[in-house]
Amino acid sequence: MMQGGHGQMGGPMGGPGGPGGGQMGGFMDDEDSKALMEEAREWMGDKVDEMGPGKDVNPMDQLPQFKSRRINIEPDKESGLDLDNAIAIVGVGGKFPGAETVDDFWRVLVNGENHVVEIPPERWNVEEYYSADYDEPGKTYVRRGGFLSNFDEFDPKMFGISEPEAAKMDPQQRYILECVHMALEDGGLMRKDIQETRTGVYIGVMNDDYKSSATEDPAVASNYTLTGTAPSIIAARISYVYNLLGPSMSIDTACSSSLVAIHLASQALKSGDCTMAICGGVNSILYPDILIPLSKARMVSPIGQCQAFSDTADGYIRGEGGGVIVLKTLKDARADGNKIWATIATGCNQDGRTMTPITAPSIQMQTELLQEVYEKNNVSPDLVQYIEAHGTGTPVGDPIEANSLGEFFSQYREEGKEALRIGSVKTNIGHLESAAGVAGIVKVLLMMKHGKTVRSLHFERPNPKIDFPKYNMAVSIAVEDWPTLNDGTRMSCVNSFGFGGTNSHAIIKQFPLEDVQETDDDTKDKYIVFLSALDNGGLTNSLQHFINCLKDTCVDSLKSIAYTSSCRREHFKYRLAFVCESKEDLRQKAEVN
Repeated sequence: MMQGGHGQMGGPMGGPGGPGGGQMGGFMDDEDSKALMEEAREWMGDKVDEMGPGKDVNPMDQLPQFKSRRINIEPDKESGLDLDNAIAIVGVGGKFPGAETVDDFWRVLVNGENHVVEIPPERWNVEEYYSADYDEPGKTYVRRGGFLSNFDEFDPKMFGISEPEAAKMDPQQRYILECVHMALEDGGLMRKDIQETRTGVYIGVMNDDYKSSATEDPAVASNYTLTGTAPSIIAARISYVYNLLGPSMSIDTACSSSLVAIHLASQALKSGDCTMAICGGVNSILYPDILIPLSKARMVSPIGQCQAFSDTADGYIRGEGGGVIVLKTLKDARADGNKIWATIATGCNQDGRTMTPITAPSIQMQTELLQEVYEKNNVSPDLVQYIEAHGTGTPVGDPIEANSLGEFFSQYREEGKEALRIGSVKTNIGHLESAAGVAGIVKVLLMMKHGKTVRSLHFERPNPKIDFPKYNMAVSIAVEDWPTLNDGTRMSCVNSFGFGGTNSHAIIKQFPLEDVQETDDDTKDKYIVFLSALDNGGLTNSLQHFINCLKDTCVDSLKSIAYTSSCRREHFKYRLAFVCESKEDLRQKAEVN
């Protein structure tokens, strides 16, 4: 799977100056190989003998001798998650398999729903590409995946896009626009307030399935085909639609793309490159093409489930969807009166050549990343209560990750302390690849909001290569209350790795909730609640969604609902208004409308 650049490889030395003039020039013979090794030895030293051609290392050989160093935490110094320049999450949006909204996603998580299903016939003919023979050319043994419903529906008018242009757009552009809209609404951020600001956009994306069909017949290509299929436009489209003037980029580090995008957005906020950042990731599955080489590499699950940390783990299963979070510095978020979900601290590194081949995970670099992120932000690892792991369900990747986490965190946890919970959202929705990291973050934020940890599915017995008791870690196998720390908050972390060796990690600390002084019961004031849409159909859909939200026991006070609907929402041509004195009164009037 080659992506990036112009789809070509450089010479064998990786650049235009290598043999072959910048193209693949055929295979090297033994003499060429020896000469190349001698040349490499001059600048790499003896290390090249350990990791040269034919020297692939079994990643599991890293485990027995590995030890993590202790980091230096200054107890009298404030945590980087609490400083004015800490990064605050002020808006959240997403759509995932089985969930059209973040509220739907919580239902999926708390109910332990599995939305990995048989590949829908509207995607492709499964029988044409399926074979139980793992090695049959041109075939895959995969029949399942995590898919969005209504994947072909989109309202271009909402984003000022013409129907002819929308028809030529990669679904990933549509998905991410919808996620951005939801995240901005969640944060009470209106288009008129953010347009022409230095708001940055950072979106992780690695696949371009749509390009295959969009460019198949040159006779139907148009100028919209160019912008509809270019990965760079996935981020640029957001900047264009909302008229945002900060940095805008699509980022591909494979399966760590969205968490790396969030890391880069955080760095841009701290450096002053932007005043607000919209970041996350997206993935779409339209064709079986990638499944064929993944099957040949035995990376995907024959069973058709991500069985994270289980003794039956046999590979991952693909999923699609998107997630977006909106970031500001904590100082700006407080000054602007934003709703703050949490603060977040991130880090990123690369395996380099610490392991071979290039796809082999490195316990050394995964652990060094943990050491760097916690030490740099002066966060004591013993405060972390839950780990949202990369957890793809591969028999090698899971033990490398779990042992890296265990060796690191166990050094700081007091004996007798409750086991550190670990889980993976991929067991519910599949591996969203370039949107995997942000899916994990949204899961953690929802658990913090509701004060509960949820089940990691498909786990009965642990992978024998993971000594959970040794590290005092345990897979989360039930919905449980999530107790707060001494300051009334909760703390978690999220891991995300790319198969090319780019690793990313995030620490997330729930922001302290302000005490609500007023409830619906202590006032008899009446409030006006507004709804609006571009047309009658949209208004009907908005009303139904609003009614469903009112059934949520965590919904805000009537005063907050009225304020948000009038002052923190766009107002369109078709409108409804309710005069009411309680949430129950509002619900009844909305349902009979």
